Amino acid sequence: MSKITNISVTQAQQLIRRAMKPAPTVTVPLADAVGEVLCEPLRADRAMPPFDRVTMDGIALSFATWQRGCREFCIEGIQAAGKAALRRRRPVGCIEVMTGAVLPVGCDCVVPVEEIEVRDGWARVTGDVERGQFVHRAGSDARKGALLVPAGKVLDGPVIAVAASVGKTHLRVAKRPTIAIVSTGDELVEVGERPLPHQIRRSNAHALAASLRLHGYRDVMLLHARDDERQIAATLRKALAADVVLLTGGVSKGRFDFVPGVLRKLGVREVFHRVRQRPGKPLWFGVRGKKLVFGLPGNPVSCLVCLHRYLFSSVELDLAKPIKRGALTVFQPVCNGAPVTMNTSGDFADLAKSDGFVEIPEGAGYVRRVRYWAWR
Repeated sequence: MSKITNISVTQAQQLIRRAMKPAPTVTVPLADAVGEVLCEPLRADRAMPPFDRVTMDGIALSFATWQRGCREFCIEGIQAAGKAALRRRRPVGCIEVMTGAVLPVGCDCVVPVEEIEVRDGWARVTGDVERGQFVHRAGSDARKGALLVPAGKVLDGPVIAVAASVGKTHLRVAKRPTIAIVSTGDELVEVGERPLPHQIRRSNAHALAASLRLHGYRDVMLLHARDDERQIAATLRKALAADVVLLTGGVSKGRFDFVPGVLRKLGVREVFHRVRQRPGKPLWFGVRGKKLVFGLPGNPVSCLVCLHRYLFSSVELDLAKPIKRGALTVFQPVCNGAPVTMNTSGDFADLAKSDGFVEIPEGAGYVRRVRYWAWR
């Protein structure tokens, strides 16, 4: 089988999506569902709102009585929020009402406190009145059984509010994959160690883990292997217990880039290797059953850019000024839509000055409207 290599970013994305299988579902408490993907529709269990709801503090009265010329109304009671509906008794009667309360029986409009004068138990209306004003009618938002939120939505604040309002104490959501991050290289030492002149601290793995956790992936394992084929094989066997494996380094064409060969021996089928993009050209991707394996480049900028580009979502953004396209797709770090100058793909110090990156597609001419990936 011929190898797929030197492909476009679009082709790489298509091959990755084709390899992804639908996530299994789990049921979690409402409080634990924040940020997860909803796997069931949310429907109204009753009309929304379930009663005629008062939307202003003031008095509730009969519009017909006001229309006949009555401007002074006898206050017959107080309708508080959370209490059963009172009933207006006399034609010239009114009920003092609070925001969120049920509209009293016999009333069809509300006059806000700013437009009444109260004296000796009577309220005088000083402004104009319209039928139905400041009343949120029952069922005007949704009828019982109406679809409120479809499956597939991310459970953010508004969606959680809907779930809570329809009594969902637990929700069915997509199960997050377990992820193993494997860094390779003899030059890497732990964060707390003092590196020798020819060594650097292990930053890529922590950067990847931070990005994953910021995007809601919590079950993340960090592993490391030296540039030794046997140690890499042992480490990858452990990593392949996870659903997704992210390798950083060891996937290029160097003498000690053992990763692709070791993965092949472990039954991981290569899907593609090398993409027409900068940074991140050596990107490797393979599968073993339902498991996804990404061989990310070892350079810090390449590593983070590839993770976000192929695993996270983006939005459209207008650049401060047009950028010229070229033979490769370019991932350009930006801050507030303006390019951030980078020294090399190993320049993570300048990368920290950016808020994300934009994709400049390969091709001719200039582009201004682009896709944008935020770091968080």
